[in-house]
Amino acid sequence: MISSANNQCLISVIIPAYNSSLFIKETVHSALAQVVLGFDVEIIVIDDGSTDDTANIAETAGATVIKKKNGGVSSSRNFGLHHAHGQYILFLDGDDRLRPGALALLTEILTADSEVGAVFAMAQDFISLELPEEEQARLRPREEPYYGLLTGCMLVREKTINLVGLFDETRETGEAVEWLARMYDRGIKTTRIQWITADRRLHMTNTGRLRREQEKKDYADILRMRLKERSKTTRN
Repeated sequence: MISSANNQCLISVIIPAYNSSLFIKETVHSALAQVVLGFDVEIIVIDDGSTDDTANIAETAGATVIKKKNGGVSSSRNFGLHHAHGQYILFLDGDDRLRPGALALLTEILTADSEVGAVFAMAQDFISLELPEEEQARLRPREEPYYGLLTGCMLVREKTINLVGLFDETRETGEAVEWLARMYDRGIKTTRIQWITADRRLHMTNTGRLRREQEKKDYADILRMRLKERSKTTRN
């Protein structure tokens, strides 16, 4: 799943990006600025068939860029996993950014306990400043930090990903929830820290904003599947 030539002192930051030319430079720079003592950090941008200058900007910014046919965020994450070499993996969306010191903190927590398969931190919303004032006024950022699912808020061991499996590429939304449900079903130990490691950018083309109804349907479908699986387990 992840390259067998994995490096025990390497962290892979996988950045799925589609038409992210406005934001990708800041995203890549936030990842490149991370310093983790005893570890190298590789930054892999998966250009998901962008029709803008995302790939060139990301490469100029200092990331390793791998292009693929457009297939969605799950496809991009999976593609990134096939090219990653790190013992630890962090996913960062192409329009978000890591806070200074985020990766060092997450790595410190994860390496402190070999039984922990993933560590979760918090995210903070912010409104993208390139938007006109009237569009900024339409956005509703969460005022308080919150625990993120994947984007810049989770550092996971590569062996955990190999146990859980890849992301479901058939889902347009809700793929993170479904993947995390599988992780918890396998009894993988996780931990949380009350630190903000990622800033989540709000703009007018966020996937959650454009596909809100589909997201609700996908979450309901995941819940039904889990209840059905639990029902089978109880009967057995």
